[in-house]
Amino acid sequence: MKLLLATNNQHKVEEFAQIFAELNLDIELLTPNSINLKLDVEENGDTLQANAELKAKAFFQASGVPTIADDTGLEVYALDNIPGVHSARYAGENCDSAANRAKLINALSGIDDTSAQFRTAICYFDGETSRFVDGICSGRIINEERGDGGFGYDSIFIPTNYNKTFAELSADDKNSISHRGNAVRNFAKLFIAMQKPKMRIGFLASGGGSNMQAIIDAINSGELFAEAAVLITNNSTAGAIAKAQSAGMPYRHISSAQFAHDDERDAAIADELLKHNVDIVVLAGYMKKVGEPIISKFPNRILNIHPALLPDFGGEGMYGMNVHRAVIAAKAKVSGPTVHIVDSEYDKGRILAQMQVPVLDGDTPEDLQIRVLAAEHKIYADPLRKIVLGEI
Repeated sequence: MKLLLATNNQHKVEEFAQIFAELNLDIELLTPNSINLKLDVEENGDTLQANAELKAKAFFQASGVPTIADDTGLEVYALDNIPGVHSARYAGENCDSAANRAKLINALSGIDDTSAQFRTAICYFDGETSRFVDGICSGRIINEERGDGGFGYDSIFIPTNYNKTFAELSADDKNSISHRGNAVRNFAKLFIAMQKPKMRIGFLASGGGSNMQAIIDAINSGELFAEAAVLITNNSTAGAIAKAQSAGMPYRHISSAQFAHDDERDAAIADELLKHNVDIVVLAGYMKKVGEPIISKFPNRILNIHPALLPDFGGEGMYGMNVHRAVIAAKAKVSGPTVHIVDSEYDKGRILAQMQVPVLDGDTPEDLQIRVLAAEHKIYADPLRKIVLGEI
């Protein structure tokens, strides 16, 4: 298969080619120069993904060849992920990298936590669908420049588990941990996954289904290579039903009132999931304990999101507002969602992802719930992406 890489940067080309060769991918990598294509794309997107997509679509339209393009930025946590998409022009449109570094060091003056990450976003566009992967390298910003290698912010960025800046590391060491290298490897994994049927997700929900919608949005945006297969709800008036209908996804109402025993209900749910060829079951505000008839048919393939940082604040009765009340009563400083595998015990399955949310002075349970739910929407698709890429 031919793929156009929307750059003539020889280092990028070699990095892609090396990783594709290591994974024995049957890809012929083209560059604009190799097909006599000259194109200058204005990168005016609001996100790294948007800029990558602008380039991928423009080069595809000019060449007719499925295209991959990338964009990179530095995200500093204390500055709300600034400079991000504006990394190359942080100090102004006509300023150089030295000015960008000086402005960042000044912005972090007096801030203790200078944690940051480089992020590379890759977009693949084939004329119909955009697909996205990211690559990240975490670290911290220092307040003085060190090293003569690299470019951009390399001389003030120390990657995690290292004591040298990117500008002090050898090219081989940097490439082994770099954000772009990680993004290229993730694209290679995505390419392999794209040669197979999409992962089919079955949802169980009792209420509004906002987490289900967040996952559907990730599918529709090209961030998650999967398919929303079916919704099963125990509540005939659940708001999730309207979301399923809007997404063109079938749904079924299966509740305890229809059966003499919960095991019979769960056997019916398992049968319905199997009927729709579900690969992964996602609980999205499902207010019933998942029983053995479902767990036995989908071992280690049922995911739940819990509104606190497990293993704390979990167990029977710890759901919804009960969790947030307990967190505040315990005077915890942080909370946040946990994605975990469902087994026969409440909230005891393997943890797949977590995101910290600060508990603020004066927070009510309702205040905390709002911020944790927003984090849930951000995090839930992440382990599903890793499953698709074979990392979980």
